[in-house]
Amino acid sequence: MREFNEKRLLRRVLFSWGSVLIVGTLLFFSVRGLVSVYERYAEARKLREAAEGRLGGLTERKDTLQAAITSLETGRGFEEEVRERFGVVRPGEGVIDIVEEKKEEGATGTQPSVLEWFLKLF
Repeated sequence: MREFNEKRLLRRVLFSWGSVLIVGTLLFFSVRGLVSVYERYAEARKLREAAEGRLGGLTERKDTLQAAITSLETGRGFEEEVRERFGVVRPGEGVIDIVEEKKEEGATGTQPSVLEWFLKLF
C-alpha cells in the first residue's frame, strides 16, 4: 500500500498545475531561443550567398585583369592596347574608315504585308 501511495503522490506532483506551468515555461523559452537561432542562421546564410556572389565576380575580374597584364607584357599586346586607346598609327600607315549607308524604310521598295497594314490601322 505504501508503494501505491508513493506512486500516487509522485503522479500528483508531476501532473499538478505548478509542474505543468514550469514545464510549459521551459518549453516556451526553449522554442523562443530556437526561433532566434534560426533567424540568425537564415541571415547568415543570405550574407554568405551574397559574399560568394561577390567572390565569383571578383575572381572573374581578377582573371580578366591577369589576362590583360599578360597581354600587355608582350610587345604585340602593348602595341594593340596603345592603338586601341589612343588611336595612333605607325609612320607610313594609313587609316581606312568604312561607313555603310543607312537605308531609309520607305526607300526599300517593298510593300507592307497585310498583317502590318492591318496593325497600322490601330
